[in-house]
Amino acid sequence: MKRILASLVLVSSLLLTGCGFWMNGERLYITPHQGSLQQTSGEITEVETYQQMRDALVQKIEAGSRDLVVSVSSFDEATADFYVNTAITHILQKTPIGAYAVNDITYEIGTNRGEQVIAFHVDYRHGIGEIMQIKSAENEEEAITHITNALKECDDSVVFYAKAYVDTDFALLVEDFANRNPDLVMEQPQVRVVVYPNSGEERIVEVSFTYQNSRADLRKMQEQVENIFTSAELYVQQTKVKETFARLYSFLTERNDYTLETSITPAYSLLHHGVGDSRAFANVYAAMCRRANLDCQVISGTKNGEPWFWNAVRYQGRYYHVDLLSGGKFQMLKDEDMTGYVWDYSAF
Repeated sequence: MKRILASLVLVSSLLLTGCGFWMNGERLYITPHQGSLQQTSGEITEVETYQQMRDALVQKIEAGSRDLVVSVSSFDEATADFYVNTAITHILQKTPIGAYAVNDITYEIGTNRGEQVIAFHVDYRHGIGEIMQIKSAENEEEAITHITNALKECDDSVVFYAKAYVDTDFALLVEDFANRNPDLVMEQPQVRVVVYPNSGEERIVEVSFTYQNSRADLRKMQEQVENIFTSAELYVQQTKVKETFARLYSFLTERNDYTLETSITPAYSLLHHGVGDSRAFANVYAAMCRRANLDCQVISGTKNGEPWFWNAVRYQGRYYHVDLLSGGKFQMLKDEDMTGYVWDYSAF
């Protein structure tokens, strides 16, 4: 990083005259003060310790300010230079806001009426608008809520300040949420995660989502899928548990002449175009059952040696198997009836 030690004689003369001097392409004005220096309009901040100087710089960064001038009359020149470099290194490498928002910090050291001052300039990679959008997450549950809310809104990213960071497989979290909520997530995005800094209990987490469909198209899909889910809810109003399972089975299996293909928009393609695979059927059926307050899980395994998904529904205290693509009428089957299927038997 570039560090500039200004000529004390030159800077002192400029300060005494109340003139401005150039710093990294920007003109900085420091007005002479009579007696002790006071902070006026954010121009000069008086600090007495290293910690006060570092804290003042962090506060400026949190506010998105580019320039900070501090009076450090209690430091000699060598101490000031050491403290400044230590503070800048700490902010860029150890503090969440510095690691996330700042590209570099440069500075000049000079004097004002015999008192030493330091002028800092902050170069940002993320500006004040992005800093103000950072969400707060006190715990892992709040962090997950921020991510899932972003998925519901089809946002392309979410940034949050984790007060108690927990190492998390965010890609798996997104995949699980998308599978469990096919009525909310139209397309499972590719996930990219950057954490600032690399270590520490408090960190800023930036999660980016890449979709093949535009946000506008995804929101339209959401609306159409929600209308179909609402129709399914009305279709099973005031029905008993087993009848509800059967009605939702019929609602899905009789809705279209289906083509068994995998789609990047599973719920939308299944419900709107009649295109889907066993996972899409199982996820959509489970979501419709849950919206009817029924216990319905998705099972992954194999059918006749091929990867396959189907459902387990809970009725009168035990689970039964339901495969929407079995080709027959609605049946709730026991384990011993599942010829050709293999799954994790301990899960149910």
